[in-house]
Amino acid sequence: MFMGKQLIIPVIIVNDSEQSIDIIVTDSSVNGWTADAYISGEVPKGKKAKSQFKFELEDTDVSTLEDFVDAEFALRVYDGTAWKDITSTAEPIVVYASK
Repeated sequence: MFMGKQLIIPVIIVNDSEQSIDIIVTDSSVNGWTADAYISGEVPKGKKAKSQFKFELEDTDVSTLEDFVDAEFALRVYDGTAWKDITSTAEPIVVYASK
């Protein structure tokens, strides 16, 4: 989905751990172009949350949905209270356009 100069990918986060978590998007790109990406919100232990990955497209070659090929990113999960890392993705996550 496109909103202005943003690519928005809806997600559901399931926290089946014993602590609240926060998530940060790192190393993000769209079609190989570096693009800032965000996801917001804390997810309490044992809960689910609807959220969105938001990719800023201003400095990319994407201006329409037809231009979108892929988005690549990594995730860092941390304890927002203690600011302690819990885990992070070892390999990039890639989301491809459905054609």
